[in-house]
Amino acid sequence: MMDRLMRKNVILAGFATIASLLLVACQNPESSTFQPEDELRSVDMVANAQAAAGARADAMLYPMHFDGAALNSLGKQKLEMMIAAGNKATLVVYLDLPKGDAMASDRTKAVGDFLGGKGMQASAFKVEMGPNPASHNMSQPGIARLSKTENPGMSSEGGGEGGSTMAAGSDTAK
Repeated sequence: MMDRLMRKNVILAGFATIASLLLVACQNPESSTFQPEDELRSVDMVANAQAAAGARADAMLYPMHFDGAALNSLGKQKLEMMIAAGNKATLVVYLDLPKGDAMASDRTKAVGDFLGGKGMQASAFKVEMGPNPASHNMSQPGIARLSKTENPGMSSEGGGEGGSTMAAGSDTAK
C-alpha cells in the first residue's frame, strides 16, 4: 500500500513540475530557446560545407542532371555547390554521359554557360567528357584488410557464443 501511495505522489509531483515549467516558459516569449525557422543554424552551415566539398570532389554530372540539353534544377544545384566549395584550383566538371550521346556538345555548352553566368571566368573551369579519374578506387587493398576488421571470437548478434569476454567475477578479459 505504501509503495503504491509513494509511486502516485512521485507521478503527481512530476506532472506538477512539468506543468509549472510550461507555464513559466509560456509567460515569457522572449526566453524561447528556439531560433526562427528561416535563420541559418551552425549545423546547417556545416552540412552545406560538407555537401559542397563532396560535390567538388565528385565533380561529375550525369544524364539525370539534364533535361534534354539544358541543365535541370539538380544539375544547377550541384554546380552551385561545386562553386561554393571555393577551391582556388581550376574547377573541372566531368560529364559522365553514355558513349555517343547526341547532346554531349550542347550539354557541355550548357554547363559552361551556367558557370559563366555565375561569374566564373572561362579560364577558371574546364568541362571534360567521361568519369572523374580521381573517383575510382581499387577494391583489392580494402579486401586485403577485411580480415583485420573482423573479430573472430565475437558474435555480431550479441548473446551468442563469445558475446561476452568477461569472466564472471573477474575484472580482466579472457
